[in-house]
Amino acid sequence: MKVDEAFPLEMRAKQLKHWLQVAKPFIIARVVLVICLDCCHRCYGGRRAVKMMKAPGRGYRMPRSVFEENPKSYFRGNGHQIWWQWASDLVTSSAV
Repeated sequence: MKVDEAFPLEMRAKQLKHWLQVAKPFIIARVVLVICLDCCHRCYGGRRAVKMMKAPGRGYRMPRSVFEENPKSYFRGNGHQIWWQWASDLVTSSAV
């Protein structure tokens, strides 16, 4: 079956216009969804990206930057306090 037989030339424009009218809400919804997802990814994706590491000698994970700032302090017994201070600062800053 040829395209010309299924859709005569005089009917093609009407049929394409009809299909576009039917598909328009789906196309608009897709564009809005992509824009929203992109916005959410930009707003929330990068801010929470913190490199984590296993806390030396402990059974939990901690931010690598906290340990690298002052590893000597961590091994003197202040590591747990530093980790909780970082976590509470994170919660406070995200609540604002």
